[in-house]
Amino acid sequence: AGELIAGIVLDLIAGATASLSMVVQRYGLTYPNQRRVPFLCVLWPANAVWFSGLVLYGVSAALFYVITLLLPLNLQAAVFVTLLAFNLFFSRWLLKEPLTPPRVVGALLIITGAALGAAATIAGSKDGGPPTKFTPEEVAAFFKSAEGAAWFSLMCDTS
Repeated sequence: AGELIAGIVLDLIAGATASLSMVVQRYGLTYPNQRRVPFLCVLWPANAVWFSGLVLYGVSAALFYVITLLLPLNLQAAVFVTLLAFNLFFSRWLLKEPLTPPRVVGALLIITGAALGAAATIAGSKDGGPPTKFTPEEVAAFFKSAEGAAWFSLMCDTS
């Protein structure tokens, strides 16, 4: 249970960090005619603000990959999607975007969906649920099967 809670908390942090990184990058680009941008109570070069957002995204990605060791992927995805709700908060704080009723309702729907997805995953894992751990041999056998080939081709289709 401790590993599950730690994974969920880290996933929320990773989602918030990813959201903050995107807003910081956009903030760095909102002053196209200024060389320096007010950020963290200091005037920064606009490119440095944008780059700090990129670094934050790298931190988020690293956390995301560590979390894959702690949580089933469907639980990880359900919790990580809350980054969209975090985006609402960070956009309001840093970019001064308005909190409109449709945005707030959308954020609440996202949080509700994430909570339902997480609850279903946790409940399913207690009941046996779908398998989430596979040996290399099982993965290789899946890719050699017709179902695995069909799944892989669908995942690679970018059109």
